[in-house]
Amino acid sequence: MARTLSATLETGLAGPVIQPLFLVQMGFSAALYLSSRGDIADWNGIAWTGSGIAVGQISQDNAGIIQTNLTMLNGDASISALLLSEGARNIAVSIWKSDGTALAVGDPELLFEGVTNGASIDRDQCRIALRSDADGLNIACRQPVGPPVFNHIPAPGTELAWGGEKIDLDPVRDPGADIFRINFPEVLST
Repeated sequence: MARTLSATLETGLAGPVIQPLFLVQMGFSAALYLSSRGDIADWNGIAWTGSGIAVGQISQDNAGIIQTNLTMLNGDASISALLLSEGARNIAVSIWKSDGTALAVGDPELLFEGVTNGASIDRDQCRIALRSDADGLNIACRQPVGPPVFNHIPAPGTELAWGGEKIDLDPVRDPGADIFRINFPEVLST
């Protein structure tokens, strides 16, 4: 597929040295817009913060899952605090790559789009595992199911009839829990 390059990008690519640039968008409650270079301030109408980030090698397995990692400096502990408070799984992540001299709207190319898949936190850096969403990772329920949002849930101990089977709704063995475990009868194969 042919791609039209801006004059700035063509000039940058023709030079003796390419200045690579990564732009990383992370979908925490307050979205993060990070740049791998400190001198980049604006792209596509968004102010990108210069940060010490590095994108790892991107790989794809036989199932089509794309994986990489993102290493971020954590000298002030702000990234580790964010990961610990909001979690390190199922946070949407997009990564673009371009030449640092070319920032017309169409110049950066989308390199990765997926979700976070865990993190390791060290004193001065965080390494975040990333993977594509080919297996539906980011469709996890983010809303607890129970009162006051869901007021029509059967009471604990209710027995449901479904296709000739009985399904018992037992409360989770946690005092005060409004979460249910569904006990399905054993199915014996013949």
